[in-house]
Amino acid sequence: MTRARTCDGATTDRVLAAIGVLAAVFTLVGLSGVGDAPAPQAQASSIADHFQAVRSDAFIGAVFGMVGVAAMTTFALGLGLRLGRRGERAAALAVRAGLAVVVAYLLAIHVVYATLSYAVAATSDDVTKGMFVATILAVPVFGLGVATLLVGSAVASWREVVMPRWWSITTCAAATLSSIAMFS
Repeated sequence: MTRARTCDGATTDRVLAAIGVLAAVFTLVGLSGVGDAPAPQAQASSIADHFQAVRSDAFIGAVFGMVGVAAMTTFALGLGLRLGRRGERAAALAVRAGLAVVVAYLLAIHVVYATLSYAVAATSDDVTKGMFVATILAVPVFGLGVATLLVGSAVASWREVVMPRWWSITTCAAATLSSIAMFS
């Protein structure tokens, strides 16, 4: 391997890591757009009032969330590509499958929250509650996607040393935590 190729690999590693960090930050900021969401058991009028109160924040959160989804997709596909090139095809498939579920959930949740804030919460308390509760009931599916993505990443990264050891350990711990969501 030439020195230039090694430097290019290090640059790619740094760019991929930076994209991963941006994905996490933008996704968290995006999810904070609805603030302290009400309990799904709350009165329909209370849920509708909440989405009217956080209208602007939900729109801004959706923008940040969509950027986070794009960065997450770039990061996970880049990682999946690296894993596939190292012969970890099953892990790369797990990363991509988990990513598909996570992206679908996050895009759907931002669309639903923006829709609720834009018009639905002002016109129908019951529809607002129904749509909001659906986002809560989908959390186990989201947890499965996150766990699948993280387990594939952690196992393959550990075996092939694609990422630093601390990253693999942290990812494994996060996968364990996210698997709890499947039972919520």
